[in-house]
Order: sequence, then structure tokens, then C-alpha cells
Amino acid sequence: MDQQTLAAEIQRAIQNDPDQVAMAVRARVDKAGAEATADAATSGHAVTVKTTVYLEDGSKNWPTTLAEMVCKTPSIAKGKAADIAARLTMELALDKPFRPSRLSKPLSANALRMVRPILSSCGYEVSGLAKGTDIVRIVRDNLRRGVTVPQTITTKFYADRVELDGRSFAYRQRDRVPTGNAWHDLSLRLTIGVAGVDVPLAAVLKLRNIGIGEFIQADERARHAASAGEAEKRATIDRPARPHPAVHRLSQAPTDAPGALVAQAAMRIGPVQCQARDIT
Repeated sequence: MDQQTLAAEIQRAIQNDPDQVAMAVRARVDKAGAEATADAATSGHAVTVKTTVYLEDGSKNWPTTLAEMVCKTPSIAKGKAADIAARLTMELALDKPFRPSRLSKPLSANALRMVRPILSSCGYEVSGLAKGTDIVRIVRDNLRRGVTVPQTITTKFYADRVELDGRSFAYRQRDRVPTGNAWHDLSLRLTIGVAGVDVPLAAVLKLRNIGIGEFIQADERARHAASAGEAEKRATIDRPARPHPAVHRLSQAPTDAPGALVAQAAMRIGPVQCQARDIT
């Protein structure tokens, strides 16, 4: 079939039945592919030619249109496939209705490259994206980045604060007799509900599975690397150890009073050792 005859057939197909255009073009492409394969064979190379021909109806970019549509109006994602297809038909200004079955077909690599940034920019998690229905599912179920994907829990220590998963909490003095030990004497102001609550640093370390020895080393490194401002802030909240009032009262008790043995032991131990044992 010469080129003029083929062109005439294509023109006739367009006039009578546009759906035949793809078939006519496919025949032409297949012929060209067969010729190219034969040429390669003459030089000793075996090649395979794959072609895809389809009639463009204006819906080529439907995945990106769908992603933009549900990001802008998330309530659309709660509708049925038929409702979403009807909405796409309107958004794309198609002459024929968009088929709902196309939503469940795998997206091309190019479509995935276009859709992922759209969903990500709206804060959605895209690791499970493969089909058009996944675009709808991700938005409908509100699958956000950092929620569905496991994140590494991080705890960073600074001289004047602790950073928990990227959020900083300044050290505060605890309302208690200071022991000279930061893990006992300091606390963090954590938000619980709508109010802030002072949580002892020791409790935070326990929740984060951080040992006291590990904290001491991290705190020493943090104080050594602290800026002038951080060091100044830490100095304002650090307080030297002092004996617990109970130790003083015991040491003043008469030796013949009840509990004299305790008082004598307290005086022998001394205030420094007594305060180190205090866990109140």
C-alpha cells in the first residue's frame, strides 16, 4: 500500500468513524517497525519494536487533573467512582464520558512522576501510589506524610533544651530541693491537650529509653559545644545541690529522742551524701 492510498484511508476513517484512526495509524507504525527490524537483522542485530497507538480524546492528563481536583476539594474523594469519573468528564471538557474503570488501571511511569509532587505538596503520603483509585484513597483516608511512614524517633540534647523529634523544649527548674543532678533538677514544659505540664527530665529520659549515663555524656557534649547564649541560659537554671530540709531536722534532734539512731546516722553520713540519696 503506497503512502497516498494509506493517507486516503486515514482521511476516510476520520470522516466516517474517528475510532478507526488508531487502527489505521497502528497499521502504518507496525509496517515501519517491521522494516526497521529487517534492516537491523541484515547487520546481525535482533531488535524488538513495541508501539502504542490510541486516539487522543483530551483525557491524557486525567491523573494530574484528578490529583489537583481532590487536593483542592478533598470531599470529592469520598464520592463513588462514577461520581469522580463524571467530575473528570466536566473538568477535562470531554465529548464522551470518562470511564470509571480507567481509575483502577495502573498509572504510567510518566503519570506517577507528575502526580506524586502534586500530592506531596499538599502533605499526602505517596509511597503506595500506583493507580488512579490510590489518588482518591490517599486523600479520602487523609494519609499524611510522617504518619503512615515510620519515622525515626530522635532526641537531641543542647545545653539549654532538648529537641524531641524536631521540636525544642527548653529546660526549666523543678520545684524541688536541687540535687545538683540535671536529670533530677530539670523538667520540660510539654503540651498535653490545651495546657502545658512540667514533666521531670528523668521521666522523659525513661520514656525515650535513655539511660542516666547516656544522658550525662550527651549533656556534657552539649555544654561543651554550647554557644554563649545557650551556656548563659543553662547557667540561669542550674542550681547547686543543698541538703534536704529533713536531713537538717534529723541532725538537730536530741540524741535521746525517738529516732536518735537515725539522727546520728544522718550526722555521720553528712548532707552531701544524704542529698544524693534523695529521690523525692
